Amino acid sequence: MRCSSGTWVGWALKVKNMTDVSNKNYFYLNRDGAWPGFARSGLELRDDGSLQLLFLPLLRGILPDAVKTAPAPDGPAGIAIDATGTIYFSDPDHNRVQRILGCDGKIIAAPCMGGAGGQAISFNTPRGLLISPTRGSLFVVDSGNHRVLVFDLNTFQLVEIWGQLSLHSAPQPGSQPGQFNNPWTLASDSAGNIYVVDYGNLRVQKFNAIGDVVATFCNNVQASGLLQQPTDIAVCEQNGAAWVFVVDASVPAIFVFDANGNPVLDSQGQPTKISDCHLQQPMGIVADGKNLYVGDNSAKRVLRFDISDDFKYVGEAIGYAGPVAALMLDGKGGLWVHPGGSLALVPLDAQKGYGASGSLWLRKGSPVQVDDCKVVWHRLQALAKPLSASTHLEVYAFAASDLTQAPAVTPNAENPFADPKWQSVPYIANLDVTDLYIGGCKQKYLWVGAQFSGDGTASPRLRQLRAEFDYPTYEQYLPAIYRNKANCGEFLQRLLSLFESLFGGVENEIRSLPTVFDPQAAPKKFLARLAGCVGLDLDDNWDEQ
Repeated sequence: MRCSSGTWVGWALKVKNMTDVSNKNYFYLNRDGAWPGFARSGLELRDDGSLQLLFLPLLRGILPDAVKTAPAPDGPAGIAIDATGTIYFSDPDHNRVQRILGCDGKIIAAPCMGGAGGQAISFNTPRGLLISPTRGSLFVVDSGNHRVLVFDLNTFQLVEIWGQLSLHSAPQPGSQPGQFNNPWTLASDSAGNIYVVDYGNLRVQKFNAIGDVVATFCNNVQASGLLQQPTDIAVCEQNGAAWVFVVDASVPAIFVFDANGNPVLDSQGQPTKISDCHLQQPMGIVADGKNLYVGDNSAKRVLRFDISDDFKYVGEAIGYAGPVAALMLDGKGGLWVHPGGSLALVPLDAQKGYGASGSLWLRKGSPVQVDDCKVVWHRLQALAKPLSASTHLEVYAFAASDLTQAPAVTPNAENPFADPKWQSVPYIANLDVTDLYIGGCKQKYLWVGAQFSGDGTASPRLRQLRAEFDYPTYEQYLPAIYRNKANCGEFLQRLLSLFESLFGGVENEIRSLPTVFDPQAAPKKFLARLAGCVGLDLDDNWDEQ
């Protein structure tokens, strides 16, 4: 038994009849990997049904000092990745596009483009970049020249220019459909449609896969009256439909539109708006269908939001503290940050960091209950993966026969389970309580809770909670004289429970011993020993069956 300073978790379950309960007088609270009857905060449900702290991006390596002290960028930049893993990023200060080669990580300039000026292949403050999913081309937002340049990735030859009426005159801003005034960034959907933030014209334009402007999209967005100063954009697929996320710096907030330019409505029938106190100076945005990552140049952080009905704020990237001009997901678990200007890109792992705390708890009206009778609740055990030194887990319980006595949980508090009704062991810093003796007189209901915490680099992983009641303890094996509890209260039961928790694993191994002598049930690692018992040599070429 160990003790902790982590965050709380709680849950609840009602057992309707004794057929749901083991004949050993225990049952498991996580049903079908769904934790029915539970509420949770700050926790992630994994595909295998276990719970962990919410994941966050984690910095790879060490953050350069130049990034830590860099000022906020005066506008966005761009990052894109091709099929070979080569990463492209714009350098607005030096009017060029750089490449990080996928084969060796070497950084070189993209050929056949760049240099200051208004010529066909020259740049004037290049910002957003895009490699379209439907064509092998690199799109460069040539912001100061009021255009988008399209380069063939095989030859790096210029193949298209968007936004200019004439190729033979100096670039000029325009306000007609398909023209630009200081465009900033762009994004595409899976069908190859491209959405461009036309910063100087205070609008977002849509182009189809062959480069024709779709004027109705811009008209619908403007008719919604939601956008004042769009500055950045991202697109992801939701249930087969494109969602277009547009950052508005003047609010600040993020609005969501469909592929036709109509606002996506939330569960209340209102236009979806992501407005959070952590969004002060948003710049840089990318989405993957489940997660939305946004840079904020006020706090110099990268933020994660859940893509759901309420777009809840999850937390900030672990280890990154610098400006953000662009973000990109590389499809291999990496999240890349462009700090702005000519600074080198900073790689993060999108899902290898974790929140500091999380809680899971039983809702007040649905405690654990065995039929309609009172029982002696004996033990609460957390079945979890081994805890690392930087993570902590602590379980709690409370039993009563009156539903109105349910203990309180305050999810956002420093200690969500501060209600003195909750039972644990005396607090000892940096230890863990994963096995709790409950005891007491017979009660009808049981509420349970647990607390998770970590340092951001790791998380406890809880796969199951086991509750025992009316349990046949070791007391039954003692001579009658030792079972006299007149003067010791629950001391004997608590003492014996310590030994039971120590020997329980060994006893389970003994009970399961027959399985290792059954070829169909034995673990793979035991097959060689089992074969040796009957003098059989296993051929290394045989499969397990």
